Amino acid sequence: MSISIRDTTYRLPGHRLVRPERFHKAYAALGWLEIGRVDEMLVIAPPAPRMAPVPDAEQPDEEATMEAHVKAMQAGSVDPDLALAQCLQCIRRFGTDVTNGDGKALWRLAQIATEATTMLGIITEKRPAALAPIARDMVQWPLMKSTNPRNSYSDELLKGIALGAAHPINLDADSKWQGDVFAMIAWSIYEYLRDLPKVTGCKPLPPLTRATGKLWWDNGWAFFCKTYPNPHLVPDLDRLITAPSKRTSPGKIREELKRKIRDRFMAIAKR
Repeated sequence: MSISIRDTTYRLPGHRLVRPERFHKAYAALGWLEIGRVDEMLVIAPPAPRMAPVPDAEQPDEEATMEAHVKAMQAGSVDPDLALAQCLQCIRRFGTDVTNGDGKALWRLAQIATEATTMLGIITEKRPAALAPIARDMVQWPLMKSTNPRNSYSDELLKGIALGAAHPINLDADSKWQGDVFAMIAWSIYEYLRDLPKVTGCKPLPPLTRATGKLWWDNGWAFFCKTYPNPHLVPDLDRLITAPSKRTSPGKIREELKRKIRDRFMAIAKR
């Protein structure tokens, strides 16, 4: 098949366009992978061909396989964006398989993470200016660490790539920001309020600062309550509150959720 996106035609032999419900009912169980979307349709890739099992004593030549892929990309026979989509899809699939107890998927996931982080560490050290435009908008950055400080990258490298310089979250050492699930919820609320004027045309809130934080939070909590009027009935929210003293009533659970999310939200403002 071939698809056209932004005046560019991509030829994808063996791929198919299917509706999401069709993919989950008929294709996912057969090993097909979702690699993208076109309007409301999914672009799915056929399962990899089955290979004869490799004896435990033998290990596949990973370097030769990687070299073959690199040569294919350099020759133009593999679209880099498509390769990225497939790679991300594999990572997500490995992560799901790991949660189901698949040890081989864990090994594969560790291989990908180690290789990518090692390469990124070298670039961070040698060409920090090249990474600055990316790192400026990020909260965290992957670098290899070891129990031996001499085998670990220095945190000073993060200054060279200007990590978080353009990010609205306060990343100072004294910041209360924590990258936990409460922080993810707080960040989602912030993004909703930030983008709401673009979607609805409503008047935007003033820039988020410590002085305007309460105004932002009041609006954000109202949005949260409208979305989840009974958070104790939502398993993914209910299980976040574990302290017995905070679980004596739905009201207690709600107030503890509010406190934790508010703390993360108020830590977003830089000044």
